Amino acid sequence: MRALHPSPNPPWAAYLQRFHADRPGITERILNRCHADGIDPYQWCAQPLADRPGPILDLACGSGPMADRLHGWIGTDTSAAELGAARDRQRGPVMRASATRLPIRTGALDTATCSMGMQIIDPVAEALSELARVLRPGGRATLVLPAGGPTPWRHAVTYGRLQVALRQRIRYPNDNRLRPAALRQATTAVGLQVSDDERLAFTLPLDTAAHADELLTSIYLPGIDPARLDAGRRVLAGRIGSTLTVPLRRIVLERTEASG
Repeated sequence: MRALHPSPNPPWAAYLQRFHADRPGITERILNRCHADGIDPYQWCAQPLADRPGPILDLACGSGPMADRLHGWIGTDTSAAELGAARDRQRGPVMRASATRLPIRTGALDTATCSMGMQIIDPVAEALSELARVLRPGGRATLVLPAGGPTPWRHAVTYGRLQVALRQRIRYPNDNRLRPAALRQATTAVGLQVSDDERLAFTLPLDTAAHADELLTSIYLPGIDPARLDAGRRVLAGRIGSTLTVPLRRIVLERTEASG
């Protein structure tokens, strides 16, 4: 089995390990409460894979929510805490592995997915290359990522006020690398073709203060001052009893001929 691949950005990698050790399953708890057109984000991610044969590899699987939406699911993640949460939910098989160094032979799979992970995997180019490597020609993968929109203006104002309160933007390391043109260039280079790239606005109910606090806790904010977090809580407190839009992006990738 391949060893975990050392990150080229050790501080970020260490932050991610601490983040998920402290709050395993946090992403699943947020997204399970999001809905649009009668489905949740994980169902949306799984839709293009409904007719695909297993096994289906889930990169950066977290607590394994995609296991409940896909047949033949196999999860990988670098977080022992997240994989422990998946096992606690009777989801498996799972293995601890980096998306940049998968312990899977070349061309072994027809199908893969990565929900809410590709925006933080470092380096993302290596993860895309590994994804292409393990997929056989004709294989398919879906990615779900945070998106900047569509967002109703009132909700955009809330996000803007939240970022002012936090004194930092809500963003991810790979935002620029995953922009449509950059992603198409990166995927083409490794033998993947973007066949679909769309966005959908999900609705997240903020019924209680606990819901608002959990949303804030789910955001990657390395080095944030606790006083800034308190300021962010005050902003979200104004949304309690209502909803907040969570815009997401779904990308479908097709494996073309082997690269290089």
